[in-house]
Amino acid sequence: MPAQPTEIPDSPPPEVLRDLATAARVLAELDERGIEISLDMSAAERLCIWARERDTGLAYRLSATELGDLLIAPGRHWLTLSERT
Repeated sequence: MPAQPTEIPDSPPPEVLRDLATAARVLAELDERGIEISLDMSAAERLCIWARERDTGLAYRLSATELGDLLIAPGRHWLTLSERT
């Protein structure tokens, strides 16, 4: 087993920077649509994903797949959460 590095690199690897840029883009797009995403842990120690529409205040619990569906390719029509259910 290789030894773990003892120093933190000055800059993250390129793939980490790419993933952070993607996450920032997705959050900005959701914000433009008035959707706020929050995460919490359920009593069963499972991750719960919540999406709340800013205009209506309605909140929906989403699966990871449903969250992925909200994040379809840019340029397509994005349904609001209430239109999906």
